[in-house]
Amino acid sequence: MYAYTDKIQSINSIKEQFKRNGKHLGHFKSKYVDLFGSLYLSELKGAELKSEWKRAFIEVADDIQDEKQLGLFITRVGQEKIENSSIQFRIYFIKNFMKDQSCIIVKTGHGMADGVAVILAACATQDTFDSQQLPQLRPFKFTDFLMTHLMIFFFLYYVIFPPKQVVQPIQIDPPCWNKVEITPSQSISKDFKVSDVYKLSKKFNCSVNDLMMTVINVSMRDYFSKKGQYYEQIKYAIPMNCRRIPQSFDEFYYLNYSHAETIFLDMKKEYDFQTVVHQGRDHMNQLKNSYRELISIYLIKMASYFIPSFVLNMMRQKMIDNLPKISISNINGPKIPLEFGGAKTRAISFTCIFDGQFCFFSIFSHQDVMKLGLYVTKMNVIGNELMEMIEIKIEDLLKQKQIQ
Repeated sequence: MYAYTDKIQSINSIKEQFKRNGKHLGHFKSKYVDLFGSLYLSELKGAELKSEWKRAFIEVADDIQDEKQLGLFITRVGQEKIENSSIQFRIYFIKNFMKDQSCIIVKTGHGMADGVAVILAACATQDTFDSQQLPQLRPFKFTDFLMTHLMIFFFLYYVIFPPKQVVQPIQIDPPCWNKVEITPSQSISKDFKVSDVYKLSKKFNCSVNDLMMTVINVSMRDYFSKKGQYYEQIKYAIPMNCRRIPQSFDEFYYLNYSHAETIFLDMKKEYDFQTVVHQGRDHMNQLKNSYRELISIYLIKMASYFIPSFVLNMMRQKMIDNLPKISISNINGPKIPLEFGGAKTRAISFTCIFDGQFCFFSIFSHQDVMKLGLYVTKMNVIGNELMEMIEIKIEDLLKQKQIQ
């Protein structure tokens, strides 16, 4: 997660805030220990915690003046592993950013936390609990509770007859996903007003999530068509977060609890924007109203308890290779500012640095600022070029629909 704030004078004020509210940070104050080939979290205490705490806060010496330089920095530090024996987070502090701002970067392992969990961790460092500081979470209804527990009784049924994809898959990835050895890149969009994007989504009779997924999809279609490449469908992973809405700091849960569903969006060149919106919206509605992701999470958890660690490690690369090469993650963030070191946030976003073949889009809304990010590694995509096309597409739609 990275947050733009008012000017922060010293990293010490951030350290004091984290120390003051550290009791709410849960697993982040732990290290990993190896026991019989499996990794477990062990909470750091006493002198060891004090020593590791010092390592967790880093004031950045680099002169980072714009978002292009910020993207390069995030990509570089994101590729640096956090050792298992170390405290499982890092805070990078950029005192002078874009003239009159500061920037905070919160880094952790993806097994430790997903995008929503990192935002929750930032909320946990606040002095008081305020529900408006939370990211928007899907309400956990009684039917969700019932379906989750019914899985216990129908466990064997789902093992023998796994739930079907709600959207029919395509069999192969397009040639543009052929692995290439290029330098990983992180592209960060300009600011867009959430209120304007919301009005635009109403014009197309869809949600903001549906709208932005369509913008990305159509921009990718145009990007590849410029290269003489045409595809009818492309496969995306869509993270689905399954957390309950916490009512206090004590209910915060950080460990990764999202599940990537697969969606197949049409990219036929004859389709206009409205058609692509409606098809993507219909596919998303099928996913939202299915319990496949809850069933899958349950099955994966059960399997991880009983399959030996060395077998899971052998399966790891195969599982990664079978993942969709593109992921789109959308988080509707806090409605009011968070505070770091006494300074309020103006904009927040997040990203995922991955060492495999991957293209990760992030969409984040905070107050009235929406930002998009794009991380690309080992794929034949120039991130800055694609991000520029996405920005132009949004601006053109706002003008066409006369959104001020």
